[in-house]
Parts: sequence; structure tokens; C-alpha cells
Amino acid sequence: METSLRKKEKMQVVKALKTTVMLLLLSIITSACESSVTREFESTYNLGGYEITLHHNDSHKFVKIQGYVRDKFSNEAIEKASIKIGCYNALTDRNGLYSVQLKSGTDKLFISCNYIGYREIETKSLAIEPGDDLTVNFFLAEDDRPINNCEGRITP
Repeated sequence: METSLRKKEKMQVVKALKTTVMLLLLSIITSACESSVTREFESTYNLGGYEITLHHNDSHKFVKIQGYVRDKFSNEAIEKASIKIGCYNALTDRNGLYSVQLKSGTDKLFISCNYIGYREIETKSLAIEPGDDLTVNFFLAEDDRPINNCEGRITP
């Protein structure tokens, strides 16, 4: 009887160890996956901000940059906002979405976003390389600064 009790205790210990090892492996795998994704929100000096998500994907040799543009306070999509990525330009669609695919090597660039009546936002310098999937979401604040009076006279 004593040996069968010891066998049960040993089996319970082994089962507990297996569970602990499985949880440890799952934790390691999860943290490894999370290290490939970087998320951050950057406030800007002009009341707006942007959010960046970076994921590296070795299955392709280009850089994909996508995201959306929204009003910071109402969260409404901004259609036809201008996105400038280096020398490339894009406009957002009616849902405030944009997507650009670049055939590029390792590079550093800025991404800017503007729309009439809103303050322009420019990201910090971003280092990109082939295989990067970059999502940059912009949150624009209305430009409440007064417009200078541009009246002038044209003389013949």
C-alpha cells in the first residue's frame, strides 16, 4: 500500500512539473512574439499625436507603411489628408486610411501628415528596413491659430 501511495505522489509531482514547464515555455514563446512588435504613442508639440506599431516580417523584401488619420477630439476619420513619406505622397480614403509600399533598403525617414484646418504632424526619425510592416496612425488637432490677413493691392 505504501508503494502505491508513493507512486501517486510521484505522479502528481511529475504532473505539476510538466504543467510548470509548459507554462514557462508558453511565457517564453509569448514574450518572443511580443518583442517583434513595438507600439508607442507620441504626443506632439502641436496638440496632436501619432501611434506607431512596428512588426518585422521576413517573408517580403519591401516596406509596408499604413495607418489612418483621425480628428484627435472627435475621433472622426479625415478624408484626403496628405501623408508624406520621404519623397512619396499619399492621400487618405473616405475612411481616413492610407497604405504605401516602398521598395527600399535600410533607411531613416520622417512621415508627415497634414490637412487644411488642422496642425501638421511629423514623426520622429524612423529607421526602416526591408520586411518592416509599419502602422502609423495620426491624430490631428484643429488649427485654431488666426489666419494672417493676406489682403494686398495689385497695381498696374
